[in-house]
Amino acid sequence: MARKVFKGEKRYVRALVKRRDGEDFALGTATFEVYAPAVAAAIDTGSAMVEEHEVFFLLDTTASKYVSGNTYRAYMEVRVVNEPKVLRNQQMVEIVP
Repeated sequence: MARKVFKGEKRYVRALVKRRDGEDFALGTATFEVYAPAVAAAIDTGSAMVEEHEVFFLLDTTASKYVSGNTYRAYMEVRVVNEPKVLRNQQMVEIVP
């Protein structure tokens, strides 16, 4: 199910990162990419923000590249400090009029 965002809004897209084993960890750098329907290349990319175990970026639907009625795939990638693993989160965002 897609998260709904009104055209013209600026909203944060967020993801909470947890470990299954409950061990403490630190998040490092994070990035985001947004893809339009049926488009292979990202229409929006950049650095995501990290606060403790939360990763987020600002989705600015005032930009003309975001069209009402379309559903976009938003990906966030984050590195865990002192681990080789890169975590990837996908969220669907629908722009509504």
